[in-house]
Amino acid sequence: MRQKSRGCFRPYTTNYGYALNLIVGERSPRSGKVKSFSKELGHYLEILYKFSDWIIDKNKFEKDDVSAAANDYLKALGYVSIAYSWIKVLDVSFNDYEANKDFYTDKINTAKFYFEKVLPRAEYHYKSAISGSSNIMKFNFI
Repeated sequence: MRQKSRGCFRPYTTNYGYALNLIVGERSPRSGKVKSFSKELGHYLEILYKFSDWIIDKNKFEKDDVSAAANDYLKALGYVSIAYSWIKVLDVSFNDYEANKDFYTDKINTAKFYFEKVLPRAEYHYKSAISGSSNIMKFNFI
């Protein structure tokens, strides 16, 4: 028995990239110490845009691929959204660093950890999703 897609990406495709455009629209060119983090975020935003375009394209012909990619897409979007939040935290941390060095050093180190160890998972979810749905659709769930 073949599973059917129920249009899980309908809200996304009717308002193309609303969440992504919010992040990109507010993301201004950064300078100083936040710039490297912002550049990294830009890389993952591009991946998320490619992922979004892939979903929109597949939604026209391969609904099963779209359904199989839903979980991976939401996880990738979550990782990028949290990275955006860390950019905001880093802005404050670097600007107010002298006021509370210990506190802001911990924030900066946590952000470094997130960008180096956690954020790359967004790309892995993209690669997993674009592999298609054929493996999942072969299962017989009885």
